[in-house]
Amino acid sequence: MAENFKTRLKSVKGLGSAHAGTAGWLALRISALALIPLCLWFVYAVLHLLHSDYAEVIHWLKNPINTLLILLLIPCTFYHSYGGLKEVIEDYVHKEFWKICWLIKLKLFFILLGVADIFAALYICFRL
Repeated sequence: MAENFKTRLKSVKGLGSAHAGTAGWLALRISALALIPLCLWFVYAVLHLLHSDYAEVIHWLKNPINTLLILLLIPCTFYHSYGGLKEVIEDYVHKEFWKICWLIKLKLFFILLGVADIFAALYICFRL
């Protein structure tokens, strides 16, 4: 019968850091706090523009304050969404290959969508 002479600490060494998740947790909380006023502003703006025509919405978006707030809302929303979905994938996808595949797809999706949204907002602000 083989005896295991490893201590508890030795048996868990190299399996990851216990404090590595704190930065991700804190970043999601900060992005959630930033999203509170941004989402309240966005809901107010959408309700205000609900019965407006296309030209009024474009004029509203060309206002530098509204453009700035939209440009803050987009990356903050996508970062927070990515972080939450990343946690779900890391917790519930157990096969390492599929976990990596889904994380890569998720990151590409949010980066492409975020860049397209920012480009569209800047295009409206400066070109139309």
